[in-house]
Amino acid sequence: MEAKFIDGIRAYHMRLRRHYLVELFVTISVLLAVILTLIVVDLLTDVNLREPFYVPIMFGALLLVFLLFIIIYFPLRFKRLQKALNLQFFSDARVVKLMLIPNPLGGTKFDYYPLLNNAGLNVKTGSIKGVALYEFNKRLFNVIYMHDGEKESAIIHLPAIECPYYIQINNGNFAPPETYEDTSIVKIAYVSPYKLQYYASSSATNAKIYLRKENETRFVKFLKIHVATYQYVTTYTDEFLKVEGLASPGRLRLGEKYDNEHYKRLLTSLQLLQALMLAMLERGK
Repeated sequence: MEAKFIDGIRAYHMRLRRHYLVELFVTISVLLAVILTLIVVDLLTDVNLREPFYVPIMFGALLLVFLLFIIIYFPLRFKRLQKALNLQFFSDARVVKLMLIPNPLGGTKFDYYPLLNNAGLNVKTGSIKGVALYEFNKRLFNVIYMHDGEKESAIIHLPAIECPYYIQINNGNFAPPETYEDTSIVKIAYVSPYKLQYYASSSATNAKIYLRKENETRFVKFLKIHVATYQYVTTYTDEFLKVEGLASPGRLRLGEKYDNEHYKRLLTSLQLLQALMLAMLERGK
C-alpha cells in the first residue's frame, strides 16, 4: 500500500511539474514568435514598424504582456500548483493512515521565544528555523523546528489546554524554570526505570497523582514510539514536547525532482509526528 502511494504521488508531482514547465515554455515561445514575426514583417514587407508611432505601442504592449506573465501570472500559477501538490500528498496519504492535515487557516500566531523560554525549554534566539501547522483529530498542533548551531530538534506544541499545574518530565539534561506564573517549581522524587526527572509547580498529592497518571503515562509512550531525548512540558494553557534530533521533514517542491526514497522519508517523518501527537492527546491511566 505504501509503495503504491509513493508511486502515485511521485507520478502526480511529475505531471504537475511537467505541466508547469510546458506552459512556461509555450508562453515564452509564443512571445518570441510574435517578436520574430514583427521583425520579419518589418524586413520583408512595405510596413515600416520602425516609425516612431509604432515602436512605443508595439514594444510597450509586448513588454507589458511579458511582465504580466513572468512577474504575476507564473509565480501565482506556481504557488497554486505547489499548494495542489501538498494537498494531494496529504489527501492520498490517508490510504497509509496518515491523518494529519496542513492547517489552511494559519491559526494563532505565537511569539515563540518568550513562550518557550518562560516554560523552561530554553530556546536560543535565532535557533527557530520554521513552524509547521497541522490539524489532527480536530486539534491544532504547531511544530517548531530548530537548529542551534550544534544539533537539530523539534518542539510539538499543543495549544489551548487546561492544566492545574506546571509539570515537566525529561530524560535528558534539561531544567525547569525556577518559577512559573509566580509559582515555585519543585523537583519530585520518583524512581523510574527510564531514569526520568520530574518537576511540578506543587509537591501536593494531587499534583503528584496528575504527574504520574497523565504525563508519565504519555512520556513512556513517547519512548516506545521513538527512542530519543525528550522534554515534555505542560503549563496551565499549553503542552510542549521537545524531541532532540528530530529534523524538519521538509516538503515537496514543485520544481524539484526526487527519487522514491525522498517521498518515503517524508512520509516516515510525518507518521512519526502523528504518532507523537496521538500520544499527547491520549488520556493517562
